[in-house]
Amino acid sequence: MTKQLDVPFLVGADTVKRLVSPSRFSLRPLERVQVVGLKEPVTLYEEFDADPEPVREAKQRTLPRFLDGMEAYRARHWTDAAAALAFCIQECSADRVAQKLLERVDALSQNDPGPGWDGVLRLTKK
Repeated sequence: MTKQLDVPFLVGADTVKRLVSPSRFSLRPLERVQVVGLKEPVTLYEEFDADPEPVREAKQRTLPRFLDGMEAYRARHWTDAAAALAFCIQECSADRVAQKLLERVDALSQNDPGPGWDGVLRLTKK
């Protein structure tokens, strides 16, 4: 999954919930993903403490806009999602997650996924 989402380190929501001090980690929620072999989707988080300091600081600084973009994405507000993610990329050109999400938002805005779209990314391979 790390290769498919272009993230070096992923953490599931259950793990984040079990952390004694989650604020000690640089985390940001990503997609809700349905993994091969599981029936229920899971929320994945990027853990970016290992990023180079300038990248880590930029991701922390842009986190509120990133979260706005994720919320807009899930609500199918493509223009708002694209604007928030583009801001993140402008502030941190190394933010591959925001770039991938912006590509997905652009594709969805051009080809409406229909009323059955639930915002879950379904992975077909491990």
